Amino acid sequence: MSEILSLSSNKETGAQHQAESPGPADWGSPIPDGYGETCAVLMPRDPEWMFIYWEISESTARELKARHGNDVFTACAPILRQMRNGHHYSDVAVSLDARNWYLKAEGEGFTWHVELGLKRPNGEFILIVRSNNVTLPRGRVSSKNDERWARLHASTEELLALSGGGTKGAGSLEIARRLAERWDVLVQASSRLGSGGVSSSLISALRKT
Repeated sequence: MSEILSLSSNKETGAQHQAESPGPADWGSPIPDGYGETCAVLMPRDPEWMFIYWEISESTARELKARHGNDVFTACAPILRQMRNGHHYSDVAVSLDARNWYLKAEGEGFTWHVELGLKRPNGEFILIVRSNNVTLPRGRVSSKNDERWARLHASTEELLALSGGGTKGAGSLEIARRLAERWDVLVQASSRLGSGGVSSSLISALRKT
């Protein structure tokens, strides 16, 4: 009898799981291949690399053919012209069908933009679209050590000493007592540390607690 009940229970459980299984996932509308607008978007990837993607609309392609000849796309080489701080830096041969490319950027902290275009055999450059500007971050820690950071470091060291954290041989109960007495003031200090320093009146308040 117990075996029959067990089989019946297993069948009910299996039927329940089958009923609760989800149907095909609805991922919504597919991402379109393009949006019908000519554009070039440049993005920084890291201090040494940039990423660009582009689209050339049919109307732009027709305008280029009407202005420069129907064979403009076959007679000319498509290139990405890298401009660093507004000056010509280098040309990179690409395929227009790729629609995106990674670009090596020499030098840190410069501002770049890229011009997508066609280059004739005689060197003439035909601009298709210009990208936005991007400034690449530096790949190292800033060497700037001005008065603001020196004042912040000194204030932080003094707060640490006043809290009891720098006292040799101080017991955990004593440190906890000191921190509890100064808690309200330390909350104010933490908010002011982000603005560049701790006022002398705040340090005086800590000394009095």
